[in-house]
This record gives sequence, structure tokens and C-alpha cells, in this order.
Amino acid sequence: MVILRGVFPEIDSFFRLMMGIGVVLVLICPPLFRALSVLPRRQQLLVFPGFLLLPDALFRVLVLGVANPLLEQGILSTSQSILG
Repeated sequence: MVILRGVFPEIDSFFRLMMGIGVVLVLICPPLFRALSVLPRRQQLLVFPGFLLLPDALFRVLVLGVANPLLEQGILSTSQSILG
């Protein structure tokens, strides 16, 4: 969206949003279709949605549930912490 805003500053923001969604769909649909077609029929219903949803679930648990509360308490907030 930042790139589209920089390239097309005079275009309506809704149209830029639709362009961004279109670009993302054009880029992600071929690999998703290929992944779905390679999986055996029995695994498609479990593996394919799992690979789509598992990263989001892990992000929510690890970052939003564990790391952010630690950061709010001041743990890991200094440059001398283990995360560097």
C-alpha cells in the first residue's frame, strides 16, 4: 500500500486498496493452487487449511500472548537483553 500510495498519489484510496488486493491475489493464487493440486485428496482438507491458519495462530500465541506482555513489563526491552 505504501508503494501504491507513492506511485499513484492522486488515485482514490479505495481504488488503491482494490489494486493492492488484486496484486496480492495475482501473486498468491498460483502457489496456493499448485500446493492444493499436489496434496493427496485425503490430506487436502487438513493440511492445506492448517498451513494457512497455523502461522497466524502461532503469531497470536507467541507474539501477542507471550512477547508483548513481557515487553510491557520491561522484560526484553533493553538493548542488552538476550534478543539483542
